[in-house]
Amino acid sequence: MPEIDIYAEGFTLGHNAYSAIIKFTRMSLGQSSAVEEMATVRMSYQQLKAMALLMARHVRIIEEQLGTEIPVQQQFLSNIQIAHEDWHKFGK
Repeated sequence: MPEIDIYAEGFTLGHNAYSAIIKFTRMSLGQSSAVEEMATVRMSYQQLKAMALLMARHVRIIEEQLGTEIPVQQQFLSNIQIAHEDWHKFGK
């Protein structure tokens, strides 16, 4: 199977009785509010949890290399319903 290389600006998370579902999306070119689905990835809950841990670890390594915290706007956090306190506990 050939490697698939996509760029995604957003994602949604979902689940069913047996697995987690991540849909990667981006804004459609030329249409201000249309969202285009780029890929759907299904995995076990165990894989999802391991992936989340590895991604958090990777972000910490990048921040250490940069010597600064990667900024995330408070409005964005509010839009995705993440409390300010929860965000600052993330990855610690």
